[in-house]
Amino acid sequence: MVDESIKKDEKNNNYKIAVFGSSLLLKGAKLIGIKYVYIDNGNENDIEKQINELFKMDSIGIVIINESTVSKIKNNKLLAAMESSLKPIFIEVPNYNEPELYTDMLRRLIIRAVGLDISKK
Repeated sequence: MVDESIKKDEKNNNYKIAVFGSSLLLKGAKLIGIKYVYIDNGNENDIEKQINELFKMDSIGIVIINESTVSKIKNNKLLAAMESSLKPIFIEVPNYNEPELYTDMLRRLIIRAVGLDISKK
């Protein structure tokens, strides 16, 4: 299921961006040149399998994923691994025309990276 060009990229130290989610998100990612795109087909097992594959790929440094895709994952261990992972780091983005499920995602990423809440006064 993993593209051969991805395996070749794993040999160098340049980290790549992967995008996982709706077809609209993937179209945008392809337009800006991201070649590692995975569509959310709605099947929980397929989603979890593809995320586990992303964890195994040394070349992937950032995974941009739709919030609605994350909400379909029922495996709590996988969700915890995604939230605490530094490589790849998972960035949840809201779907187009849908309210944000996690409005403080950026704040949580900063807390994880810096170690403290810099938004508090």
